[in-house]
Amino acid sequence: MQEHDLLATSWTWAGDEPIADRVRAVGDAGFSGLSLSLDDLHEVRATTGFSALRRVLDRAGIVWVQLGPLDRWWDHDGRATDAEADRGVVLEAAATLGAWQVVVRADTGVHPVTPAAMTADFTDLAAQAEEVGARLVLEPEPWSNLPTIERASRFVAAAGHANAGLLLDAMHTLRGGSTLASIAQGVGPGVLAAVELSDGLLHTPPG
Repeated sequence: MQEHDLLATSWTWAGDEPIADRVRAVGDAGFSGLSLSLDDLHEVRATTGFSALRRVLDRAGIVWVQLGPLDRWWDHDGRATDAEADRGVVLEAAATLGAWQVVVRADTGVHPVTPAAMTADFTDLAAQAEEVGARLVLEPEPWSNLPTIERASRFVAAAGHANAGLLLDAMHTLRGGSTLASIAQGVGPGVLAAVELSDGLLHTPPG
């Protein structure tokens, strides 16, 4: 991305209006990119198709496309059918839309797998994303098995795939207990692929 390009994440422009209208609103607001959720991707594939969406993006001046977040991408007693469908729609969309990044989450389940058990699947997915021209980026969350940006950075570095990186979400990172000093020390510049700004609360409200 260029130095001052901004990308609207999927929550920024979510809504019930037709996706083409929402894309135009994102472009009119001055964004150069946007993130497409899995729900949007499944809807587009079932209706207009990704080639038509690419034309809508071009008319709106949207250059950068991010997809996801993709969940349950690791092998845990065999991936479920819907998880495979999500992976398929993301890779298909990435190829047609010329996506910049594919975002993945860590395990947020009640009984999560160990990060080590996810490494091989992570590198495999990074290679698949590379084949369609996108970079794989991991977004750590405090309630996942990679709860801090520093631990997630070590996971990505240990995986060792050049097409894999890290997405730093400001809210998730601070809620996970990280500080600017710990980020500077624990996150290598070669690993950091994107930074997501957020107006969420630092602490989760009670109730």
